[in-house]
Amino acid sequence: MRRLVILLIPLLFLVACGAPSTPTPTSVPTPLPLEEKIIELGWYGHSTFTIKSPEGLLILTDPCGPGTGYTPPPPDIDLVTVSHNHFDHNQVQLVKGEPITLYGVTDSQVAKIDQTFRDVRVRTVATFHDESQGSQRGPNGLFLFEVAGMRLAHLGDLGHILTEEQVTQIGPVDILLIPVGGVSTIDAQKATTVAEQLSAKLIFPMHYRTPDLKFELASVDEFLEGKTVERLDTNSITIAKETLPERPKVIVLNYK
Repeated sequence: MRRLVILLIPLLFLVACGAPSTPTPTSVPTPLPLEEKIIELGWYGHSTFTIKSPEGLLILTDPCGPGTGYTPPPPDIDLVTVSHNHFDHNQVQLVKGEPITLYGVTDSQVAKIDQTFRDVRVRTVATFHDESQGSQRGPNGLFLFEVAGMRLAHLGDLGHILTEEQVTQIGPVDILLIPVGGVSTIDAQKATTVAEQLSAKLIFPMHYRTPDLKFELASVDEFLEGKTVERLDTNSITIAKETLPERPKVIVLNYK
């Protein structure tokens, strides 16, 4: 019993005084846990999406107005991107607050953007709204977002198959937001080709006919033919790099 008391004395001393520890460097940020390296993607109809980064940056793409038949965009947006200045893509005045706005097209040409906002790098790649170098509908700013270890591309109103140079500038894409309704953009067949050009893993069709759209576009159905498809009865989804599919998968969100 006496020996047990002697052994306990040093232990009690360490508890009272605190055991020595190695200081943690303050200059190195603590990485996010694996389960927090996700983005939340939401669709509000047409080409309007929200992208929420792991650090909470909320991005809104191509805000459309009531003239399209869809509801106004959500509040509390930090950053707005506009692929081109057509009424169904540039309704930034409907966005509440004072978000930063990046215009993909300025002075009739695609703006050269390469900026980082918190944990998101945003770049543009110059494309066109038609197959004749923009002579019919003008230029189109393709926005590329690098976030949570993934590359997400919003193609805006892309009107043509990508060139080899454009494919190189973009690089492989994990998440692709792509117009499929034709008429004023690429149609289902060309959208399939573009998705293959970019080796896209998760593909979200946009800019197609829905019951609420107030002008004519093709439906999403032709684009879905022959593909692995999942339809969700929600307008949002969370995505992590570790959960990306090995083979291309199309996800159809419900904008309502």
